[in-house]
Amino acid sequence: MKLYEIEKKYKIKYPNAFKKAYDCGTFNWLELEGKQLSMLSYELERKKDALYCGFYMRFIPFTEIGNEVTVFTESLNNDFRFRRGAAQLNSRYKFIPFAKAGWDSRNYYMFVYDNENPTAEPFITVYGAKESMMYVCAVCLEDLIFQHLIWKIKNDGEKISPDVVNAYAAFLSGKRKELALNYDYNSLLKEYTDFLLTKNGIILDRQEFFPHLISINDDEFDNFEDVKSTNPEKLIIKSRVQNIAVNFDEILYIEADNKTSCIRLKRKSLYCNKTLSFLKSQLPDERFFQCHKSFIVGFKHIIAYSNCDVVFDNGEKATLSRRRHAEFKEKCAQYLERSE
Repeated sequence: MKLYEIEKKYKIKYPNAFKKAYDCGTFNWLELEGKQLSMLSYELERKKDALYCGFYMRFIPFTEIGNEVTVFTESLNNDFRFRRGAAQLNSRYKFIPFAKAGWDSRNYYMFVYDNENPTAEPFITVYGAKESMMYVCAVCLEDLIFQHLIWKIKNDGEKISPDVVNAYAAFLSGKRKELALNYDYNSLLKEYTDFLLTKNGIILDRQEFFPHLISINDDEFDNFEDVKSTNPEKLIIKSRVQNIAVNFDEILYIEADNKTSCIRLKRKSLYCNKTLSFLKSQLPDERFFQCHKSFIVGFKHIIAYSNCDVVFDNGEKATLSRRRHAEFKEKCAQYLERSE
């Protein structure tokens, strides 16, 4: 897969600095896959190539972009605030991962495209799945490359290889590029200091760049755990997409269905974009039990059970895990005892 194929697939334009380096052959290796890519990656790492190791990030080959978009999306779905509907990505922006941050494959450098200003170059965010955070680290790719070159100069000083500086220079333009190709490190450091003091620099008011990550309703999120006490007989699910309110006694079982959950009632099913673990936290423990990784059952509608399944009064069944059988039997007996 080539660069223009990625652009066509995701309806984006790579930044000018990236395309210039690509046109010069710097990024030819991103088109490789399998054994060829592994062999070249080994060579790049062994030589300490600036574009592979020098930025504390690893560029993602074009053949893997689709998989990384999926992983990024799944990471968001597993994030606490996103999972509870308290935050979401603004649909105005499109996020395309282009490099892994450090050694953690769940942390990404992202190109962020503004759908309302399609001619603008994307700004750069870092997304950290482990820390559940996303922040702007540069206003464009050239600024990101420039700051990494300065870090390299500060760390290595006069020992920095001209080949490494030339690799960085492929991304730069104007005065920055001229100074880099002349190996004028003192002037580059001064240029960076002046750059930081301007509005075009990377030290900005981060809130100004936060519309890509918005809260739906902080009060609703903070008070979500209080739903059970204010509505003691109902399962309440609130989100921007849907609102569900259903009496506990109406629920036969809840089944995990891919990235959604199916709440099964006697005569219909309701679907929501919540995980079983979240729904379980909203249900009274004495009336419901998670009998399998994919099922939560309501004791009220159970008429029989065996070693491997639970039978409901409408004839449907749910899977019962063997390792949870003993606990299920005990909880069911306690429910029947309280109901008498």
